[in-house]
This record gives sequence, C-alpha cells and structure tokens, in this order.
Amino acid sequence: MKPLKFILILLLSALTAYAQEDSVSQKIFDDFFGKGNAEQADFNARLYPVRPTADTVDCTLSVFLPDKDSPFPVKITLECNQLPDKVPPTMIADRQVLEKLSESSSLQIKDGVKTYEYRYQYKFFPTYSGYFTCHVDGLAFGGTPYTNALVFRADAGKGNPDGHTDAAGKRSITKGGVILTLIGSFVLSYILFWLHFRKESKVGFAAFVLRHRRIPLDTDWAITHYGLSQMTFSIATACLILYIWEYISGKNNEILPNITLVALAIGVVSWFFQRRKLYFKEIRTTLSKEDIFDAIGTVGERNRWSLDHAGEDCIVAHTNPGMWAPTWGEQIFVVFDEGRIWVNSVNDLNKRTSIVSFGYTKRNIRRVEEAIKHKENSL
Repeated sequence: MKPLKFILILLLSALTAYAQEDSVSQKIFDDFFGKGNAEQADFNARLYPVRPTADTVDCTLSVFLPDKDSPFPVKITLECNQLPDKVPPTMIADRQVLEKLSESSSLQIKDGVKTYEYRYQYKFFPTYSGYFTCHVDGLAFGGTPYTNALVFRADAGKGNPDGHTDAAGKRSITKGGVILTLIGSFVLSYILFWLHFRKESKVGFAAFVLRHRRIPLDTDWAITHYGLSQMTFSIATACLILYIWEYISGKNNEILPNITLVALAIGVVSWFFQRRKLYFKEIRTTLSKEDIFDAIGTVGERNRWSLDHAGEDCIVAHTNPGMWAPTWGEQIFVVFDEGRIWVNSVNDLNKRTSIVSFGYTKRNIRRVEEAIKHKENSL
C-alpha cells in the first residue's frame, strides 16, 4: 500500500467514525433516558399564551436531571397537545441553542375523544454547577405566542463529550481532538516504520537473505506484514497521549491505561509471530541452477503460480487464489546458495494485511521441497 493511499484511507476511516459517533452517542443517551417519560420531572413549568385565546394549548416544559456524577447530560422536554407553528421548537438554555435529541408524536382515543401529544427532547451540558434558565424561543400555536421561563439547578457533568469545561473549569478532550490524536499516532507509526526499514530496501534481496536469513522489507511491505502491530501500537500511543492529557487536566481515567496495555500486548505478540514468518528454510540439494529452475517451473505451472523474478540469485513468484480463497494470495521466494537453497512463503506483501495463511504458506514451501527432491530422484 502506497504511503499517500494509506494516509487517505486512514483519514477517510477516521472521518467516517467521527460521522457515526453522534448516532452511537445518541443511541446510548436514548437508552439511558428511555425511562424518562415514566419518571417525574425534577423541574417543570406550564407555558401560557401571551394574550387570551379560546383554545388554550396544554404545554409543559420539564427538566430531567441525570444521576449524581453521571456523564450523561440534562434532558429538557417540551410536551404539547397541539403541533407548534415552528417544528422543531428552538430551545434556549444558559443563552445557548440546544441540540435536539429526539421528537415524537402520539394519538390516544379514549371515550371517543382524540388526544394528541407532541414531545421534543433536548440535551444540555451544564458548564458549571448552579442555576440555569431555559425557555422556548418563538413558540406559537395558530399564531398565538406562548411563553414562560423555567429556572432549574444542575451540576456540571464529568463526561461532556463536546469539549465543555467541567466543574473545576478544566476542559475535556473534544471529539476532534481524539480523532486527530489517533491520526497523528498512525502517521507517527508510519514515520517510525520508514526510519526502521528504509535501509533494508536499499540492499540486494538475495544478499540480504544470505546474510540475515529473512525477507528484507521496505516500508510498504513492512506496513502490510506488520499491519496488526502497527494498528495496535498506534491505538496504544493515542490512548497514552489522551491519558496523559486527562491526568494533567486533573482527571483519573481508568479505562485508557487498560486499553493501552491490551493494545500494546497484542502488538508485541503479533510482531513476534509475524517476524518469525520472515525467516527462510534451508533445503540442501545437489541440483544445478538449471535443474532447480526446471523443478520450480514444473510445480509453479501445476499450481498456477505467476513468476515475478527469475535470476541468477533468486526466484520470486506469487499465487493466484480464486474468488472464494481464504487468503489474498502468497509469495514464494527461493534464494540460491552453495549446495543449498533458501525457501520461504508469506502472505502476499503487495496486497492487504493478513495475519493468518491457513497453512497455505507452509504448503508452498513443502511443494518446493518436494519438487526439489523429486527432481533429484529423477536424475
């Protein structure tokens, strides 16, 4: 995967996650406050028309407070038995326009009498502990304005997700800050991969294998092969940065350290296992290079391998899996040495990250070894 393509995909994924975050948060909020309609409001006030009218609308403004130390916001509800002229109504609290949480309507028929109910819910994050005033701006029914203000007391929440200040006046991390931290961690990991593997890409493939007995990786190959490790290391780095930020801000987040340790452990273990896959297997043989070419060509043709390189130093090929194959394909490497060859097969480094091969890579090595022995026996 090319560096620019990798960064663009990462940015698109982060923006997608950001776009979905509000809906997920709202679902959690809805589940939390699902019983709100059955509970008694902590504060409420009746709204009245500004002038006499023949048909007075039953309209109530209510405030439901979350549990103490809850990260959820205050819920403000407007309930009316007629549809307002402006939908949805504009709710004002602490001189700010509130975000609408939900709206609903219902019809009840009792003794032949129809009763309508229109409900609008809003969420409010207090930026400090104290008294607040809320009202509906421009509320009217049939051209008749209705007004009244509701004063209520609320405490500043500790879980404001939109970057509001808490009761101590210290600012929480915003959604954008979390996303930028995650993107920055992935970019940092890419830079570290480049610094670590850029030298390997400048060395001849066969010469490197004969010296180190493993596949040399450039930056793109390394990111593909160690994709899981890169992802978990980036997540661990982002969580650590966010934890340090909150610690400096006077908060004690117990979840972030746990995520950091789990992600770091997964990254280390996956790095260890992925690194083991890079090492070659030694196969002793008395065959000449021409015979080895012939043996590998035969097994490659039988299994529909595609030849990528055939030189005096090594052979490189790749498989062509079908549509329902469990892997993206594998690469096969054969490096010539005096009286022996070095063979390895890994998941195709030119394709997507895959941490399992379902035994296909070992099968490829076994096929090369069997082809060499069969050629030796036939001579």
